[in-house]
Amino acid sequence: MDSRAPVYVKIHDYEEVIQILDNVKKKVKEARDILAKLNELKAEEDKELLAWNENLDDIGSRVSQIDHNLLNQ
Repeated sequence: MDSRAPVYVKIHDYEEVIQILDNVKKKVKEARDILAKLNELKAEEDKELLAWNENLDDIGSRVSQIDHNLLNQ
């Protein structure tokens, strides 16, 4: 069979394929939008966790200083 031979497709089948491709493109865009939002939320979460760690380090340091001051009086 010649690979350059014309291919005949029913118009109904062609329109259905075009509609399916449009739906797939929409779903891909939705998935990309969701992934972007998840990345944004993760960045915010990482920022909050870093702040919590810094606060805990500060509290731990203050408690150690108070403990040291009380034991060395």
